[in-house]
Amino acid sequence: MQNEQRIESFLERSLLSNEEFNNFLIDKTAEYVFSGLSRREARARAIKDWKEHPPVLRDYLQSDQSSINPIQDDAFGKGYIDVASLTPNNCILAFKDEIVGMIYGEIIESTAELKTVVVDPDYRNVGIASRLVKEFMSRCESSGVKRITSPAWKVGDGIPAERLLLRFGFVATKIIEGYWTEDSQARGYRCPTCGFPCSCDAVIFEYTY
Repeated sequence: MQNEQRIESFLERSLLSNEEFNNFLIDKTAEYVFSGLSRREARARAIKDWKEHPPVLRDYLQSDQSSINPIQDDAFGKGYIDVASLTPNNCILAFKDEIVGMIYGEIIESTAELKTVVVDPDYRNVGIASRLVKEFMSRCESSGVKRITSPAWKVGDGIPAERLLLRFGFVATKIIEGYWTEDSQARGYRCPTCGFPCSCDAVIFEYTY
């Protein structure tokens, strides 16, 4: 419960840093002010509307392939995710008029690997990644998973996924140098940070139930 409260508090603070949310807030607030509400009441109603109509989470479909490519290509480099390996069992999508985020992970008996979480830049910082991770972890628990690992991309001195994983109780356990090099060479994808082949390191995070 305490962890969920911290996540909710973070989401509240993150809303105001998101361009998509702010555009919605401005338009909706103006609409309610025009209908007769005070500006304070209109703003509160607009925020409530946003929260009550978040992106819908659903399983991946084969027809989604072309829609997710631009999102993941922009974040990780063209071809990083082998879309042929995506199935309704290992990929969850966030949908709000269009696909705005995805999480990809494999469950094998009592262990799981959270491979990728990515959200469209226009929809970041409003809790979509957190919802996707929460849903994936819930499915892992229901499937009897005892341990989840997640390789997190290390960019210079930073780890973009670190804050997200730590909020859900993951712990960094080790660093693997050149984690994606062999895979990059085999499948020919170019890393947006270091080029081809990818020589980036990965920090391995773990969560134990």
